[in-house]
Amino acid sequence: MPMTKPFFADKISLPAWTAWLLVLLPALYYVAFSQSGALVHPFWDHAGDTSSLVASAHDGALTLSRIFQPHNEHRIAAPRLLLLGPALLSGWNLRWEFVLLNLFQTGQVAAVLFFLHRVLPANVGGWERTAILGAAAILGFSPAQHVNMWWSFMIELVMCCAYVLCAYVLLAQAARRWPSRILAAILLWFATYSFASGILAFLPVLLLVLFLRKTTWMERAFWIANATAAAALYFPGLPFTAQEHPGVIDLALYVLVFLGKPLGNLVWMYHIGMFGHASEYAINAVCGGVVCALAAAYFIHVLRKRERLAETRNGFFVLAVSYAVLVAGAVGYGRGALPGYGVAHAGVSPTTIVANIMYFGLLAACCDLQRALPFLTRLKGGFAARAGWAAAVLLLALSCTTYARAWAIVDEAQGLNRSLSKAYAVHDKSVPEDSSLYPSASEALAIKQRLHERRLGPYRGGGNDFH
Repeated sequence: MPMTKPFFADKISLPAWTAWLLVLLPALYYVAFSQSGALVHPFWDHAGDTSSLVASAHDGALTLSRIFQPHNEHRIAAPRLLLLGPALLSGWNLRWEFVLLNLFQTGQVAAVLFFLHRVLPANVGGWERTAILGAAAILGFSPAQHVNMWWSFMIELVMCCAYVLCAYVLLAQAARRWPSRILAAILLWFATYSFASGILAFLPVLLLVLFLRKTTWMERAFWIANATAAAALYFPGLPFTAQEHPGVIDLALYVLVFLGKPLGNLVWMYHIGMFGHASEYAINAVCGGVVCALAAAYFIHVLRKRERLAETRNGFFVLAVSYAVLVAGAVGYGRGALPGYGVAHAGVSPTTIVANIMYFGLLAACCDLQRALPFLTRLKGGFAARAGWAAAVLLLALSCTTYARAWAIVDEAQGLNRSLSKAYAVHDKSVPEDSSLYPSASEALAIKQRLHERRLGPYRGGGNDFH
């Protein structure tokens, strides 16, 4: 790995101070948004699935099969095990879940920033390095993923992405060290049992070790065994149902919108609100087309000289981009024909965190993009450099606007909290506010009674936690 300059240690460097600001301000925004907009009462799937799990653990009736029981197509055993301890110790105070949610999100972005700083060549100047690290932080803490910020149930997806990113960082940095391989495999198993997209994280590793990098037979056998075992244990027993799938053109468009939304939503978020989806997705589709074209150009550049795949940043690029594309395709195939959604489903907020992984891979490779796009070097008068800096400044300005506009979601989340408080305040009968708690009125009443009998959640401590 190339040596890097003591960038952040330089106390008098203006680029270093700027980088700190571009990293810390989005992180502080993320934590403030999450804590201010946090749903502190169980809601929908959280109220239905997790409340029964916590109640079973409280009664001493929780079984291992219940922990691994599927939730739709997901086996979320890792989040369930992680959250059970704080839930039982605190009487299921959801604030502790948001502490863990923030730790996982800030931790994964910090790991990416450290990796990018280490992997960028030493000759990448201060302002270029600042732009790359700032872009990673702005994307990583973007309010485009707002559902993962105000609903702690989505910690399962945040955990999955954190495990995948850390595993890929390990494999990219130390691909020939067995301790790193073993730890990476463990992380991918945790990802698999955090969210359904985790099972797909093995496929980019197989692509890299079987077809792209020179590896030993032991390494190939190790990853084949892990991927096979994960699939054999994960898929049996999942509740597969027949459903309509999108056509080839709609699927391709879905993938573009899915992969373009981290950038497109920074340029302009169509829908500012907790729920719903944007029926317009032109900007996201265009952004997806641009980033896919850049990724394809760089991938071709890397394949022209296979030894380039031995470089750390190129290994990470292949893993990160392949994973994001695979997830986009899989989700599009499964959800791209949902009634009332169609291609527009690709713009939903939670999976922005998955698409971000592709951008982290591109940022790792961006110092070599000029080699992949040689026409840039033929532009006269430094036009390419000036255009790049102008685009970066414009994107920063648009990102600030999006960050500011998205704060309205916090007010909406606080309103939902008040509605949930009114629902939980009456535990022995149904009230109109129960519709905000759970779609089924009878199930909403059962959830309230279940928690009230055990003094959990809003009823912890023998009193009422309504505000």
